[in-house]
Amino acid sequence: MPSGVEGMLTSRERALKALCIEEPDRVPMWEGWITNDPVYYEVVGKAPSSALQPEESMELQLSCYRKLNLDMSPVLGIGTPKGWKPKIIDERTYIGETGSVHRYSPESQQTFIIDYPVKSPEDAESYAYIDPSSEGRLDHVKIFVKLAQKYDMLTVVEVGGGLEYTIEQVASIQTLSLLMHRHPRLARKLIGMVVGFSIEIGKAAIDLGVDVIEISNDSGFRDGPMISPKLFHEFIAPTLKEQVEIFKAKGASAVIIHCDGNVYSILDDMVRSGADGWHAIEPQAGMDLRIVKERYGDRICLLGNVDVSHTLPFGTPEIVAREVKECIRAAAHGGGYFLGSSNSIHRGIPPMNVFTMFKAGLKYGRYSPSTF
Repeated sequence: MPSGVEGMLTSRERALKALCIEEPDRVPMWEGWITNDPVYYEVVGKAPSSALQPEESMELQLSCYRKLNLDMSPVLGIGTPKGWKPKIIDERTYIGETGSVHRYSPESQQTFIIDYPVKSPEDAESYAYIDPSSEGRLDHVKIFVKLAQKYDMLTVVEVGGGLEYTIEQVASIQTLSLLMHRHPRLARKLIGMVVGFSIEIGKAAIDLGVDVIEISNDSGFRDGPMISPKLFHEFIAPTLKEQVEIFKAKGASAVIIHCDGNVYSILDDMVRSGADGWHAIEPQAGMDLRIVKERYGDRICLLGNVDVSHTLPFGTPEIVAREVKECIRAAAHGGGYFLGSSNSIHRGIPPMNVFTMFKAGLKYGRYSPSTF
């Protein structure tokens, strides 16, 4: 879809320039996920969650992202094998494909993992991860990429990083940490299986036409990293570098890493991976966008940072617009910045604040000699 304005870049062009740490015409915008149904109802009249067919759900997401003037869209998404069904324990609890136990909370409308398949060294020794090549796993990706062609946005598919997906699907952070200290071979085995799966999924997605690979690797709490910087450097950093190199060699337009929390002490390792971008730079965890830009802005594109814990859920539109302006001033100079939330647009955010954020991005994000 051409921009329709002489001198304006298309969304794809704008996003690619920013990922290359170049100044485009304006600051590009992106959200990893919008799970806020009222936003969809106001923008496109219906939410993907109410769609009866995957194609309709994808069209609603793409149309909403386009109307909000976003420049990249996440791919919906990596699926389970054809015919696979979870093992139901009760009306709220089931066993997922990797063997982890999930429980749905109607109060929060979210599903939480309450038990893991690996609890001991013996479990780790015998555990086998899921097959990336199972029939049907990428069916939705094929459909999404085809539908996305008319929307002029870069497509982004999420794969798992070594830490986040291991502790979400295989073993608790306590179990994995003990294995790292006492049975490092077994820790590497578990992490390696998860990373191997992610590599094969990412390569297949690139073959299907996906532009950008996002390695989701949450590694931080609000007061520091989930594991020590030493363990991160030893067990996780090499897997990030491996994934980035493989995806770029395969032809990905860019590779970005998603990581929440206070991760100053492991940020060097993430940047050294060679990733093109980092999302989401959590302000409530003490991550200062201006400091990150000063230290790393010439080496990695920064995505996000409008506070999703306080400003977007509870702030006035005026406060939201002011924070958008502050983010742009902190990180847009020289290129290499996408405006967005510090995680995702969740159900607790008023739609007006979402619209205010992106309208302010258009207003304050224009590049010119006197802008920043």
